[in-house]
Amino acid sequence: MEAFADYAIDLAKLSGVLLLAELIPSSYSIFRQQEDPSFEKDVAAFVLLLVIVVPLVVVGLHSVEFFSSFSVFIVIHAACVVLQRYLDARFQAQGRLSSFVALPLTSSLVRLGVLCIIGLFFSDIAPNDVAWGATATGSVCSQIIFLARHPAEAAVFLRRGHGIALVRLWKQRGRYVGYYPNVVLKRLRDMAMPLVCDWLVPSKVEAGKYLLAYRGVDFALAQLRVVEALLSNVGVRKVLAAGRARFLVLLAITGQIAAVASSFALAGQAGFDGHTLFLALLASFFVYPYVVELAFRSDAYAAFTPRRVTASLVAFLLGIAVAVSCAAFFSELSAIHLMAAPLLGQTMATLSYWMPIKSARH
Repeated sequence: MEAFADYAIDLAKLSGVLLLAELIPSSYSIFRQQEDPSFEKDVAAFVLLLVIVVPLVVVGLHSVEFFSSFSVFIVIHAACVVLQRYLDARFQAQGRLSSFVALPLTSSLVRLGVLCIIGLFFSDIAPNDVAWGATATGSVCSQIIFLARHPAEAAVFLRRGHGIALVRLWKQRGRYVGYYPNVVLKRLRDMAMPLVCDWLVPSKVEAGKYLLAYRGVDFALAQLRVVEALLSNVGVRKVLAAGRARFLVLLAITGQIAAVASSFALAGQAGFDGHTLFLALLASFFVYPYVVELAFRSDAYAAFTPRRVTASLVAFLLGIAVAVSCAAFFSELSAIHLMAAPLLGQTMATLSYWMPIKSARH
């Protein structure tokens, strides 16, 4: 349980490092590539630079004991995530749902296989190396397999003129700097609860219970992000426009079922009791406000008006701050208290889209 808590916390810390990859925001790049397909080549030059820079930053942070339980595999995974973000944006811009789904699915299957092999034959490996080794191996293998099947995808990285491309990106910075508040706030949102567990929760067992239960929700949300990827394509948005409300209702119900099932499976590692089952069920209700916000967020980015998303991210963080502060004031932070925080945060984030905010196109 404690090893999983360390892994989840370090995963959140790594996401902070990966803010570097959002210097060219993905939410901007996806729609920009649909307006100007040549933009993809400029972004590829930026990705090549980051594949070198990000691992060096991770190593530097390790030297100052930034990570809770460091593994050399974190460095490998960090480089892979940079490339993965580029490919995800490319797939969404082109409406290539099969590729968008296949890459993380392959990574998950490889990771599961590695975990099984280690569990059967190498049980003496340190828990942090097991977790990060499996994660890094899944990332590396999935990308190798993808590029082997689609060698033309590597051509954009093998051309000349990367320096000129970086200069072009710098000159265009006025178009995407308006997305930076969202990039930072989104990363704070993703890091908030793991860091609360690291800094404010005295019991690693309670933190581990929460993180396991919420990991099940993460699994369901990963499937919902496939829908968000669809909504990032202009053509798909037009097709779904007429029946979108009904589609979102069905999506939320299906998402909750998936969240309950996956949360039960993962939370069961802490021992099936009434408390654990209630925690998993409570976690699943996160899906409903998330699905509504997913649609509004897609609308905002499609219109190049990121201020709506900024307001929702601020509301999410305020919700977490209120819930955690109240719980910490009246009692110790338990797994139930921890689960209530993102639920309140997501509900406030969704409601924020009904606020009268003046948005400007960027």
